[in-house]
Amino acid sequence: MRKPPAEIRTSEVVLDGRFQHSLSLVRTPPLLRFVITGDDWKTLDALDQLEDQPKPGERVIVAERKEVNPVHFKFSGKDKHKSGWYKWVKYVSLEDQPPEDVVRDTAKWQEWAQQRWANRDKSS
Repeated sequence: MRKPPAEIRTSEVVLDGRFQHSLSLVRTPPLLRFVITGDDWKTLDALDQLEDQPKPGERVIVAERKEVNPVHFKFSGKDKHKSGWYKWVKYVSLEDQPPEDVVRDTAKWQEWAQQRWANRDKSS
């Protein structure tokens, strides 16, 4: 049996307290920005690449990775491009969202996320 690749292929997204849907992700950092256009949840996307930026008009929602036991599974289907190893990871939106100027600026966002993650045990 071949070992699953490190690339993450899918993630369950729970934002605003309800399940939205699954997205394909390349990275699954502990904290991740998601975007939607207006209130149209069909436009949900993740800013999972280091260079990703929110576009004007997109609403930014920050979520935390909840890895109880990430599941690896293999999917084989008619579409060869979708077949392969998948890792299922769940993200849940934070109740206390960071300020708008932080989530829209990559440098500020990365600093905020690193500080928040480093201090996660101290706030309990």
